[in-house]
Amino acid sequence: MSKLKPLVAFFFFLVLSLPFASADDYYNWPWGVSFQPFVIYADSNGALVGVEYGYYEEAGHFSVYFHDPVTLSPMELWNYFIFYVNESGAYYVDYMAVSGYDNIPLAFYKGWLYLFLLTSTNTSFPIRDPPVADKITIIRYCEGALQKIGEVPLLDSINVSMPYVLNYQYPKGKRVLYKVDDSIEVVATGNERNLDLKSDPYEVRLSKYPYDIYLRNKKCMPVEVGGNWIVIASKYKLPLGRLKSKIEPINASCAISLEDGILIVPPIIGIAFANESMWIKRDFHHVFDLYLNEKQALRPINVSLYFYKNNTLRELPLLHVSEKGVSVLPAPVKYKDVHCCSCLPVHDNWTERTFTSSTVKANHSNHSSFAVQRTGTTASTDRGICGVGILALLSLLSLILAVRIKNS
Repeated sequence: MSKLKPLVAFFFFLVLSLPFASADDYYNWPWGVSFQPFVIYADSNGALVGVEYGYYEEAGHFSVYFHDPVTLSPMELWNYFIFYVNESGAYYVDYMAVSGYDNIPLAFYKGWLYLFLLTSTNTSFPIRDPPVADKITIIRYCEGALQKIGEVPLLDSINVSMPYVLNYQYPKGKRVLYKVDDSIEVVATGNERNLDLKSDPYEVRLSKYPYDIYLRNKKCMPVEVGGNWIVIASKYKLPLGRLKSKIEPINASCAISLEDGILIVPPIIGIAFANESMWIKRDFHHVFDLYLNEKQALRPINVSLYFYKNNTLRELPLLHVSEKGVSVLPAPVKYKDVHCCSCLPVHDNWTERTFTSSTVKANHSNHSSFAVQRTGTTASTDRGICGVGILALLSLLSLILAVRIKNS
């Protein structure tokens, strides 16, 4: 035992000689964020816009004392800020926290676009390290009307086949089946042995990358630079002006028609902080290499959209990024009453390619066994005859009858 004492003392001295991190040290540890704006959905009245939020750190933190450069890698991806944008400006909807879903679960039903946002009760701003989702917030949108259906606690994962939503613990455990329309109704409870929803994890997948977005009834129009102009889809021209310094590279951005103007969605941007310095990475590829001996000025920046109409360019700031974290800038959206309005059936040119019939099956002691067959919710080709059509048909029948009587 006496022989071990010098060895123990040496290791104790070595541990004491290591740099210990204080709260201030943690504040100065290298960290970064990325923002990928994209259009979730757009119609003639407005657009739902998401910003994918990624958080970056260096594993272990200690290497900041020993080498340069420092490489920051993704710690958390697939978190989303949600906004509603129309001609009057941008409005904050909600924040989808860490959930493991690489896209926002959503589905069309009865003309509405339903979003199943996996949100967190621990969300506060400014934000750095994203919180973990612990509830399901269900909202829906149609023609300028945004409604909040309600919230329920998140067990672990969800599965959607409208009008049913399965909330379940993975891989085994409690399961709750809800029916969603104007409200959220519990249909059955059970576990992995007696309650299931046979469908894909969610019905509609939208790419988060602007150059590959399909907007159901519109496509993201390509953006190019021609001289001192921004050329959109070879038919719209905007002066390059101050957008040259705001959006880079411009040809990686996206543009859509919005009411009587053009909404420009910029490409991904990465921002990192360390040692009271700030790095801005345009054309970002999800990895930061920071040279800490190269001091960079701290200059807070906004993540914005741009709306062009009547030869006027408006900046629509969404997020403010500084060494303190990320804050939301727009005012909260005002939800409309769930009974305020109805929506027309989904128009055919939205091409909901993933809508197929699926079956809900359950067998639980508290509920009788059931199998509910869900038909596709795209616009039916077997539509009723409207009032004008009925009048025209009656007039034709009357004319035929009169001719027959005359001939007889």
